[in-house]
Amino acid sequence: MSSASPAAAHHGEILDVQQLANARIFASRHRPGLIVPDHAHDRACIGFVLAGHCEERLSNGSLDLSRHTLFYRPAGAIHSNRSGRNGLHCLIAEVSDDWLQHVRSFGALPREPMCMQTAEISWLALRLQREHALAGFASALALEGLMLELASALIQRQRPERRRPGPAWLHRAQEMLHAHYHESVRLGEVAGRVGIHPVQLAREFRKHHGCSLGQYVRRLRVEAACAMLVESDCPLALIALETGFASQAHLSRIFRLVTGLTPARYRAASRPS
Repeated sequence: MSSASPAAAHHGEILDVQQLANARIFASRHRPGLIVPDHAHDRACIGFVLAGHCEERLSNGSLDLSRHTLFYRPAGAIHSNRSGRNGLHCLIAEVSDDWLQHVRSFGALPREPMCMQTAEISWLALRLQREHALAGFASALALEGLMLELASALIQRQRPERRRPGPAWLHRAQEMLHAHYHESVRLGEVAGRVGIHPVQLAREFRKHHGCSLGQYVRRLRVEAACAMLVESDCPLALIALETGFASQAHLSRIFRLVTGLTPARYRAASRPS
Protein backbone atom coordinates (compact mmCIF):
# COMPACT_ATOMS: atom_id res chain seq x y z
CA MET A 1 0.00 0.00 0.00
CA SER A 2 1.19 3.49 -0.78
CA SER A 3 2.60 5.44 2.16
CA ALA A 4 1.24 8.75 0.91
CA SER A 5 -0.39 10.91 3.54
CA PRO A 6 -4.12 10.16 3.85
CA ALA A 7 -4.69 13.81 4.72
CA ALA A 8 -3.63 14.87 1.25
CA ALA A 9 -6.13 12.48 -0.31
CA HIS A 10 -9.11 13.03 2.01
CA HIS A 11 -9.12 16.84 2.31
CA GLY A 12 -9.73 16.92 6.05
CA GLU A 13 -8.07 16.66 9.44
CA ILE A 14 -6.74 13.12 9.82
CA LEU A 15 -6.48 11.59 13.29
CA ASP A 16 -5.22 8.32 14.77
CA VAL A 17 -3.85 6.59 11.67
CA GLN A 18 -3.41 2.85 12.17
CA GLN A 19 -1.68 0.65 9.59
CA LEU A 20 -2.82 -2.95 9.19
CA ALA A 21 -1.51 -5.60 6.82
CA ASN A 22 -4.12 -4.84 4.15
CA ALA A 23 -5.71 -1.58 5.25
CA ARG A 24 -5.09 1.82 6.77
CA ILE A 25 -7.70 3.02 9.28
CA PHE A 26 -8.05 6.61 10.46
CA ALA A 27 -10.55 9.16 11.70
CA SER A 28 -11.34 12.08 9.39
CA ARG A 29 -12.91 15.43 10.32
CA HIS A 30 -14.24 17.99 7.84
CA ARG A 31 -15.05 21.48 9.03
CA PRO A 32 -18.64 22.78 8.65
CA GLY A 33 -19.48 23.86 5.12
CA LEU A 34 -16.30 22.45 3.57
CA ILE A 35 -16.67 22.06 -0.22
CA VAL A 36 -14.34 19.64 -1.97
CA PRO A 37 -14.54 19.73 -5.79
CA ASP A 38 -14.48 16.68 -8.05
CA HIS A 39 -11.69 14.29 -7.11
CA ALA A 40 -10.96 10.57 -6.78
CA HIS A 41 -8.93 8.30 -4.50
CA ASP A 42 -6.45 5.65 -5.59
CA ARG A 43 -7.70 3.17 -2.97
CA ALA A 44 -11.14 1.78 -2.30
CA CYS A 45 -12.47 2.71 1.12
CA ILE A 46 -15.13 1.72 3.61
CA GLY A 47 -16.27 4.56 5.83
CA PHE A 48 -18.71 5.12 8.68
CA VAL A 49 -20.16 8.50 9.64
CA LEU A 50 -19.74 8.96 13.39
CA ALA A 51 -21.24 12.46 13.51
CA GLY A 52 -22.31 15.26 11.23
CA HIS A 53 -23.45 15.12 7.63
CA CYS A 54 -22.11 15.33 4.10
CA GLU A 55 -23.61 15.35 0.62
CA GLU A 56 -21.47 13.37 -1.79
CA ARG A 57 -22.21 14.16 -5.43
CA LEU A 58 -21.50 11.64 -8.17
CA SER A 59 -21.82 11.73 -11.95
CA ASN A 60 -25.10 9.82 -11.73
CA GLY A 61 -26.62 11.11 -8.49
CA SER A 62 -25.67 11.78 -4.89
CA LEU A 63 -25.28 10.06 -1.53
CA ASP A 64 -26.66 11.41 1.74
CA LEU A 65 -23.94 10.58 4.26
CA SER A 66 -25.62 11.14 7.60
CA ARG A 67 -24.80 9.90 11.07
CA HIS A 68 -24.42 6.12 11.41
CA THR A 69 -24.28 5.60 7.64
CA LEU A 70 -21.80 3.11 6.17
CA PHE A 71 -20.41 4.02 2.77
CA TYR A 72 -18.27 2.22 0.23
CA ARG A 73 -16.34 3.94 -2.53
CA PRO A 74 -14.38 2.02 -5.18
CA ALA A 75 -10.96 3.30 -6.20
CA GLY A 76 -11.08 5.95 -8.89
CA ALA A 77 -14.73 6.95 -8.35
CA ILE A 78 -15.05 10.68 -9.11
CA HIS A 79 -17.06 12.61 -6.52
CA SER A 80 -17.36 15.94 -4.75
CA ASN A 81 -18.33 16.68 -1.14
CA ARG A 82 -20.13 19.37 0.82
CA SER A 83 -20.08 19.09 4.62
CA GLY A 84 -23.15 20.05 6.63
CA ARG A 85 -23.42 22.82 9.19
CA ASN A 86 -22.01 20.56 11.91
CA GLY A 87 -19.15 19.31 9.79
CA LEU A 88 -18.38 15.63 9.31
CA HIS A 89 -16.60 13.06 11.48
CA CYS A 90 -15.89 9.66 9.87
CA LEU A 91 -13.95 6.50 10.51
CA ILE A 92 -12.39 5.39 7.22
CA ALA A 93 -10.59 2.22 6.18
CA GLU A 94 -8.56 2.42 2.98
CA VAL A 95 -8.16 -1.14 1.74
CA SER A 96 -5.51 -2.71 -0.45
CA ASP A 97 -6.02 -4.48 -3.77
CA ASP A 98 -5.05 -7.76 -2.08
CA TRP A 99 -7.83 -7.30 0.49
CA LEU A 100 -10.37 -6.56 -2.26
CA GLN A 101 -9.31 -9.64 -4.19
CA HIS A 102 -9.67 -11.75 -1.06
CA VAL A 103 -13.18 -10.40 -0.38
CA ARG A 104 -14.26 -10.82 -4.01
CA SER A 105 -13.48 -14.53 -3.78
CA PHE A 106 -16.50 -14.64 -1.46
CA GLY A 107 -18.81 -12.28 -3.35
CA ALA A 108 -19.12 -9.15 -5.47
CA LEU A 109 -18.60 -5.74 -3.90
CA PRO A 110 -20.52 -2.74 -5.30
CA ARG A 111 -19.14 -1.32 -8.54
CA GLU A 112 -20.35 2.20 -7.75
CA PRO A 113 -20.23 4.29 -4.56
CA MET A 114 -23.08 3.41 -2.22
CA CYS A 115 -24.24 3.82 1.36
CA MET A 116 -26.47 1.90 3.75
CA GLN A 117 -27.77 2.26 7.29
CA THR A 118 -28.97 -0.51 9.60
CA ALA A 119 -28.68 -1.24 13.31
CA GLU A 120 -26.37 -4.18 12.54
CA ILE A 121 -24.07 -1.90 10.52
CA SER A 122 -24.05 0.63 13.37
CA TRP A 123 -22.93 -1.78 16.04
CA LEU A 124 -20.32 -3.39 13.79
CA ALA A 125 -18.87 0.02 12.91
CA LEU A 126 -18.95 1.25 16.51
CA ARG A 127 -17.08 -1.90 17.55
CA LEU A 128 -14.59 -1.08 14.79
CA GLN A 129 -14.20 2.40 16.28
CA ARG A 130 -13.65 0.95 19.75
CA GLU A 131 -11.02 -1.53 18.57
CA HIS A 132 -9.30 1.21 16.56
CA ALA A 133 -9.08 3.31 19.72
CA LEU A 134 -7.44 0.42 21.62
CA ALA A 135 -4.77 0.08 18.90
CA GLY A 136 -3.20 -3.10 20.32
CA PHE A 137 -2.09 -6.35 18.68
CA ALA A 138 -5.31 -8.15 19.56
CA SER A 139 -7.23 -5.13 18.32
CA ALA A 140 -5.57 -5.45 14.92
CA LEU A 141 -6.95 -8.96 14.65
CA ALA A 142 -10.37 -7.76 15.76
CA LEU A 143 -10.27 -4.91 13.24
CA GLU A 144 -9.56 -7.30 10.38
CA GLY A 145 -12.49 -9.50 11.42
CA LEU A 146 -14.89 -6.57 11.75
CA MET A 147 -13.88 -5.21 8.35
CA LEU A 148 -14.70 -8.57 6.79
CA GLU A 149 -18.10 -8.52 8.50
CA LEU A 150 -18.78 -5.07 7.06
CA ALA A 151 -17.66 -6.31 3.64
CA SER A 152 -20.09 -9.21 4.00
CA ALA A 153 -22.91 -6.74 4.65
CA LEU A 154 -21.97 -4.85 1.48
CA ILE A 155 -21.92 -8.09 -0.51
CA GLN A 156 -25.28 -9.20 0.83
CA ARG A 157 -26.68 -5.84 -0.25
CA GLN A 158 -25.89 -6.86 -3.83
CA ARG A 159 -27.74 -10.17 -3.61
CA PRO A 160 -31.41 -9.51 -2.82
CA GLU A 161 -32.54 -10.31 -6.35
CA ARG A 162 -30.87 -13.74 -6.16
CA ARG A 163 -32.78 -14.82 -3.07
CA ARG A 164 -35.72 -17.06 -3.84
CA PRO A 165 -38.91 -15.51 -2.46
CA GLY A 166 -40.56 -17.50 0.28
CA PRO A 167 -44.22 -18.50 0.36
CA ALA A 168 -46.81 -15.84 1.17
CA TRP A 169 -47.49 -17.30 4.61
CA LEU A 170 -43.80 -16.94 5.51
CA HIS A 171 -43.96 -13.25 4.61
CA ARG A 172 -47.05 -12.86 6.80
CA ALA A 173 -45.22 -14.54 9.68
CA GLN A 174 -42.33 -12.11 9.29
CA GLU A 175 -44.73 -9.15 9.28
CA MET A 176 -46.30 -10.47 12.47
CA LEU A 177 -42.91 -10.63 14.17
CA HIS A 178 -42.14 -7.05 13.16
CA ALA A 179 -45.50 -5.85 14.48
CA HIS A 180 -45.33 -7.71 17.81
CA TYR A 181 -41.59 -8.17 18.56
CA HIS A 182 -41.98 -6.19 21.82
CA GLU A 183 -44.64 -8.61 23.08
CA SER A 184 -44.47 -12.25 24.11
CA VAL A 185 -44.41 -14.04 20.74
CA ARG A 186 -44.93 -17.82 20.59
CA LEU A 187 -44.11 -20.06 17.66
CA GLY A 188 -47.42 -21.92 17.86
CA GLU A 189 -49.41 -18.69 17.87
CA VAL A 190 -47.59 -17.35 14.80
CA ALA A 191 -48.04 -20.68 13.00
CA GLY A 192 -51.76 -20.68 13.81
CA ARG A 193 -52.20 -17.12 12.56
CA VAL A 194 -50.62 -17.93 9.18
CA GLY A 195 -52.29 -21.35 8.87
CA ILE A 196 -49.22 -23.57 8.86
CA HIS A 197 -47.80 -26.31 11.10
CA PRO A 198 -45.25 -25.03 13.67
CA VAL A 199 -42.61 -27.52 12.48
CA GLN A 200 -42.92 -26.32 8.89
CA LEU A 201 -42.82 -22.69 10.00
CA ALA A 202 -39.67 -23.24 12.06
CA ARG A 203 -37.95 -25.14 9.23
CA GLU A 204 -38.83 -22.71 6.43
CA PHE A 205 -38.11 -19.63 8.52
CA ARG A 206 -34.57 -20.83 9.30
CA LYS A 207 -34.03 -21.78 5.66
CA HIS A 208 -34.96 -18.31 4.39
CA HIS A 209 -33.61 -16.13 7.23
CA GLY A 210 -30.67 -18.14 8.54
CA CYS A 211 -31.92 -18.07 12.14
CA SER A 212 -34.80 -19.20 14.33
CA LEU A 213 -37.88 -17.09 15.02
CA GLY A 214 -36.60 -16.48 18.54
CA GLN A 215 -33.25 -15.22 17.29
CA TYR A 216 -35.01 -13.01 14.74
CA VAL A 217 -37.22 -11.44 17.42
CA ARG A 218 -34.22 -10.91 19.69
CA ARG A 219 -32.44 -9.08 16.87
CA LEU A 220 -35.51 -6.89 16.23
CA ARG A 221 -35.59 -5.97 19.91
CA VAL A 222 -31.90 -5.09 19.92
CA GLU A 223 -32.33 -2.96 16.77
CA ALA A 224 -35.23 -1.10 18.40
CA ALA A 225 -33.13 -0.58 21.54
CA CYS A 226 -30.28 0.77 19.38
CA ALA A 227 -32.60 3.37 17.87
CA MET A 228 -33.89 4.47 21.28
CA LEU A 229 -30.37 4.68 22.70
CA VAL A 230 -29.23 6.95 19.88
CA GLU A 231 -32.37 9.06 19.45
CA SER A 232 -33.46 9.56 23.07
CA ASP A 233 -32.20 9.99 26.62
CA CYS A 234 -34.63 7.42 28.01
CA PRO A 235 -33.28 5.40 30.94
CA LEU A 236 -32.26 1.84 30.18
CA ALA A 237 -35.07 0.39 32.30
CA LEU A 238 -37.68 2.15 30.16
CA ILE A 239 -35.95 1.12 26.92
CA ALA A 240 -35.99 -2.49 28.13
CA LEU A 241 -39.72 -2.25 28.85
CA GLU A 242 -40.54 -0.62 25.50
CA THR A 243 -38.56 -3.11 23.42
CA GLY A 244 -39.77 -6.35 25.00
CA PHE A 245 -37.00 -7.26 27.43
CA ALA A 246 -37.86 -8.60 30.87
CA SER A 247 -35.63 -6.12 32.70
CA GLN A 248 -32.72 -3.73 32.31
CA ALA A 249 -30.37 -6.59 33.20
CA HIS A 250 -31.94 -8.76 30.49
CA LEU A 251 -31.53 -5.96 27.96
CA SER A 252 -27.89 -5.44 28.91
CA ARG A 253 -27.05 -9.13 28.69
CA ILE A 254 -28.70 -9.72 25.29
CA PHE A 255 -27.52 -6.39 23.87
CA ARG A 256 -23.90 -7.20 24.68
CA LEU A 257 -24.28 -10.75 23.36
CA VAL A 258 -25.54 -9.46 19.99
CA THR A 259 -23.51 -6.27 19.53
CA GLY A 260 -20.39 -6.76 21.61
CA LEU A 261 -21.16 -3.54 23.52
CA THR A 262 -23.17 -2.70 26.60
CA PRO A 263 -26.14 -0.36 26.01
CA ALA A 264 -24.35 2.41 27.89
CA ARG A 265 -21.17 2.06 25.80
CA TYR A 266 -23.21 1.93 22.60
CA ARG A 267 -25.03 5.14 23.55
CA ALA A 268 -21.77 6.89 24.48
CA ALA A 269 -20.01 5.78 21.28
CA SER A 270 -22.93 6.84 19.09
CA ARG A 271 -23.04 10.41 20.42
CA PRO A 272 -20.79 13.13 18.98
CA SER A 273 -17.81 13.83 21.23
